[in-house]
Amino acid sequence: MEISFVNKLELVSPSVLTVGASESLHGRFSLIMYDQSIISIGFGDINSLIQPSIKIIDVIHVDNAAARLANDLIDGLLEGYQFLAYGAEFQLSVWTLFLLIKRGETCHYIDIANKLNKSTAACAVGNAIAQNPLAVVILCHRVMPYSLKLGGYRWGQRIKKLLLNIESGGIYG
Repeated sequence: MEISFVNKLELVSPSVLTVGASESLHGRFSLIMYDQSIISIGFGDINSLIQPSIKIIDVIHVDNAAARLANDLIDGLLEGYQFLAYGAEFQLSVWTLFLLIKRGETCHYIDIANKLNKSTAACAVGNAIAQNPLAVVILCHRVMPYSLKLGGYRWGQRIKKLLLNIESGGIYG
């Protein structure tokens, strides 16, 4: 698995975004690809994955291969895929730290803020989490509010709890 980080996603016009979706045991799982890289992935329909920063969409091509890729990702088969995360510099630095959180472990927004030497930026970390276009790969469900509650999740607490339970052996009841 290769993840590249860029500040701005510059789509060439006309842009061709390849999209795919597949049903999983936990709901519809969709992805968007641009130039061989997955740029957005998650539960829900394709429209829910399109970030406001993607301005140019001239052609959307639905591809069965992309649906197969979605199935691979559901099964955790990430080797050989390229992912492209795009966002502001602060968002990219937050997402990079998510990659260091081990399977079955969690941390708090303030922990991420402290690692960035920005102890007052816990809310900004939460905002970066909400904007993560690759949340199923850059695993933001492992980061919790300090209140010890699950906190929000783009695809709902049921999915967040499910992912945490898969990783931890079921301690999130």
